[in-house]
Amino acid sequence: LEIKGELEAKLLKSELKLENIEKDLESTKTKRNELDIKLIELKSELKNREVIGETELNMLIEDFYKEIKFENEIDTENITSEIAYEKYLYFKEKVTKMGSINQMAIEEYKKENERLEFNLKQKKDIEESIITTKEAISEMERKSLREFTRTFKEVNKNFKETFRELFGGGSCELKLIDEENPLESGVEIIASPPGKKLQNIMMLSGGEKALTALALLIALFKYRPAPFCILDEVDAPLDDTNISRFLDMVKSLTESTQFIIMTHNRKTMEIGDNIYGVTMEEPGVSKILSVKLKNRSELIS
Repeated sequence: LEIKGELEAKLLKSELKLENIEKDLESTKTKRNELDIKLIELKSELKNREVIGETELNMLIEDFYKEIKFENEIDTENITSEIAYEKYLYFKEKVTKMGSINQMAIEEYKKENERLEFNLKQKKDIEESIITTKEAISEMERKSLREFTRTFKEVNKNFKETFRELFGGGSCELKLIDEENPLESGVEIIASPPGKKLQNIMMLSGGEKALTALALLIALFKYRPAPFCILDEVDAPLDDTNISRFLDMVKSLTESTQFIIMTHNRKTMEIGDNIYGVTMEEPGVSKILSVKLKNRSELIS
């Protein structure tokens, strides 16, 4: 225990000594920074004076220094009062031509320095905001990728099932064009109606394209039903067999979605609860008619 106590005392003493050293180091750094700033100020003031001197004397500052070197022009040991006074007047004239010192230079420097510090702080805030925004975007992309991957798999599964129901067989698939970058990738629709090879949807006939598109639309509605669905002449290119399969599919979705279908097909009209049409009893006068088919058995009787 005594050894432990001695070690703890030594440790505490070392920590205090280290703390004092760190304080001295910080103080030294501060003083050094102050001296660096002062040096910059002095260099700047010297440069300004040199520029002013060259302008006033109309000569390079190096030439001026050579000209006023006292020891190179006279013997300093045997100098007379007349020569000294002459040099005094010469230097005084040169100093007068250099102009007065700008007393506001330090104050102006402080203002500019404050402005610089403010701009640096603003720059730091903007850089931190950019980093935060990039992190938020990355998080959103990760969530979007997870959501897209799950949705794509579910819709692809529904698409395959719906396609087989509408075509009475066959196979289909949704395929990402760029699997390495799903969020930026396009989607290719591969379909194979019964008796045909797997091929791009663009190689199918008009009726097959329409039925494949309907299969994809219904697959999306199965994944996330919407309250309304408007279909405009989608049954036009379909034959009677395909129309019957399509209508059966629509009936199975009416519990969650209300369908509004524009059509000229008799079979499609028969499944509706309400029919709206436009007629022209008189030339140039259109009239809207509506028929409720909800109670078909009563109307037939």
